[in-house]
Amino acid sequence: MTAGIYDYTWLSDRAANYFAKNAQELHLSNLRYGPVFGGWTNSNSAATAMALGAVVLNEGSPAGDFGRAIYVETMHKVSGGSTVGLEMALGNYTTDMPAPNPYNVGDGCIGIQIEVEGGYNYVTDPDNTPVTAPTEPANAFMMLRSGSQGSTDAAYRCVAGVVVAQDALYRDIDGLTGKAVALQLGDKHEVAWWAASSIKSASIRADYTAIANEDTHLIFSNRTITLGGYNERAIVEFSDISGTAVNSMVVANAASGFYPTITAQGTDTNVGLDFVSQGTGAMKFTINGAEAGRFEASASTPVNFPGFKSAPTANPVLMQALGSDSNIDIRLLPKGTGYLRFGAFTSNADAPITGYVSIRTDDGTVRKLAVIA
Repeated sequence: MTAGIYDYTWLSDRAANYFAKNAQELHLSNLRYGPVFGGWTNSNSAATAMALGAVVLNEGSPAGDFGRAIYVETMHKVSGGSTVGLEMALGNYTTDMPAPNPYNVGDGCIGIQIEVEGGYNYVTDPDNTPVTAPTEPANAFMMLRSGSQGSTDAAYRCVAGVVVAQDALYRDIDGLTGKAVALQLGDKHEVAWWAASSIKSASIRADYTAIANEDTHLIFSNRTITLGGYNERAIVEFSDISGTAVNSMVVANAASGFYPTITAQGTDTNVGLDFVSQGTGAMKFTINGAEAGRFEASASTPVNFPGFKSAPTANPVLMQALGSDSNIDIRLLPKGTGYLRFGAFTSNADAPITGYVSIRTDDGTVRKLAVIA
């Protein structure tokens, strides 16, 4: 089919050139638009309208022949503008269409709907008997692949896979502000990454039971990653607090008989861990379901604090007072009528006193503990 002067010299790229040379094209030359197909349903017509249909049955030999129901070639040869392989204009005239989700796709205006039919309705026999439906699932509903498998030529690549424009989706507050849903998946579906054809390297998956108010979320914001629970309540946040940070933390699991670890790492030679509570909140440690230790700050702004150091062989472990004051006591305070316990008692009734050690009781009075020979 032609219109105007038959001229296909502009068909100079890849498949288009092949189609032209083999006279397999529906061709309109010197026109801005090619064929336009339309379909319409109303109250007096069938429930389904189809403007354009395409069917391919691949029974080629040898195996590996390609079958394409629709093939679109899109080439761009100008510095500006856009060349689009498939463009759709979408719109609803009704306002009561529910938002779709994986368990209720709903009705309304849908740009692309792919139904896996399994070939059940294909009729090819002379007596109009439907062919036997395939017994295996389809391989994939969509695939982006290079035009030349294994080629190192950058021309056979896309700069990006799927791009959703910032203003393309309806947002949950008023259509223009709030959150927008770009992808919805049902339970037990995952997004996976592969390192090789038989090696899966990573995945993100949802494993849920159908219980309300138990959703979880992963939210990325400015320098912060938030793992949240129901209604996006924060469970834990990971923050890049400095644009020049060089030190970080590693949380690792462990084999049987070993403890999981929280490890500081970075470019500095010595990297510690800083545990920070909010306000006057205490640091608590729980073992076997019971509180085993607690660190608290004084009600007023603290400037002095204890320090603990391990020691090499034949040296004592150190507990010391640290802080901004020049002289700092260490206060060991039992509860109620409890006493301070240390050392082992040895009976000695008549040894001479050779000196004393000064200590301070809880009322602030300095006492002298005698030292015997």
